[in-house]
Amino acid sequence: MSQALSHLTRSVRAAQDQALHERARPPVEERLARVHAELGRRDVARRRSPLVAVGAGLAVAACVALWWSLRPPTPLTAVAGSQPVALEQWLSSGGAAHEVRFSDGSTVTLAPQSAARLLHLDAEGATVALERGTLHAAVVHRERARWLVAAGPFEVRVTGTTFEASYDPIREQLEVRMFEGSVSVSGACLTSPRALAGSQAATFRCGPELAMPAPAAALPEPPGATPSAPAVSAAAVRAPAAAPTPAERPPGWMELARDGRFKLALAAAEAEGFSALCLREGGDALLELGNVARLAGNPARAAEAYQALRQRFAGSAGASAAAFQLGRLAFDGAGNYDAARRWFAAYLSEQPGGAFAQEALGRTLEAEHRLGLREQATQTAAQYLARHPGGAHAALARSLVGE
Repeated sequence: MSQALSHLTRSVRAAQDQALHERARPPVEERLARVHAELGRRDVARRRSPLVAVGAGLAVAACVALWWSLRPPTPLTAVAGSQPVALEQWLSSGGAAHEVRFSDGSTVTLAPQSAARLLHLDAEGATVALERGTLHAAVVHRERARWLVAAGPFEVRVTGTTFEASYDPIREQLEVRMFEGSVSVSGACLTSPRALAGSQAATFRCGPELAMPAPAAALPEPPGATPSAPAVSAAAVRAPAAAPTPAERPPGWMELARDGRFKLALAAAEAEGFSALCLREGGDALLELGNVARLAGNPARAAEAYQALRQRFAGSAGASAAAFQLGRLAFDGAGNYDAARRWFAAYLSEQPGGAFAQEALGRTLEAEHRLGLREQATQTAAQYLARHPGGAHAALARSLVGE
């Protein structure tokens, strides 16, 4: 009996163990399905991982591109030889050509006996004021490139091209010769901009039509301006010498001036009697005489001629042009910016739409900026932008009004 009970107990235990084993271990089909599902998940993860890496790389590249587009553009730099060129610095070629190289690969080369100023530099280009002589510009074409050459009342706008510009301040004449690309020339005497391209060349002139009225009372000097040169007395007029024969007669000062030989022209004027010329020459000749002395480097004689023009031909266009030139003398030579701004104001009041109105207003802005007259400079800047939004002094004006 006890033996049969013990056998039954063992059988029950074995059955329980088998049942527990079957419950803990799923059937073969179920186990295989689970294995296949796990292998499938791993395969999807492997396929997705390169896409995730590519997506992350694209996101990083987009961030870099956005940062690059939003970063402030780097302004161009300029060097002459091995020396950096500063804004407002005079560039004079003397007896040899003078090359200025810019960081974008562009070059501006001044011919002998030429003079220019670098007015502005930014990431898109430069503004160069050609005061006299000839410059050869080779501007590298870039997207949004913007270059400007200002010469008296003219402006030559460039994007990317090679050209030559010659400015004669005596005649107030600009000659442009193209070699490659295109430019647009505008000026006070031009009804609309003139486009030049290919190998075209053109000559532009904005010289004022000078009236020749009888001598009149002198105009009052602008408040605070430099005093007038003393009036020339009749005793200064020299008795004419015996005229040489045509074969012996040397070229006169005006002939030398029109040939661009300013120092020789001034020497010839001195030989004739400079003060006497100031007393007897007409309005056109007096303005030219003053320009000769200024370009020959004698500001005192230039001021004498300009003052004589304002005294003898008061109210004429030539007298107004003399006021502008007196402002240039004060600005460029003596650095007397207060006197300069008053002379420019005199010109603008007499010739608000004159050939030099834009340059006079721009130089007024420069003078006020250098004098630290913040309020006046801001007002002048707003006025300049309203009249000449693309002018040579527009960049300075925008910096002052906060644009």
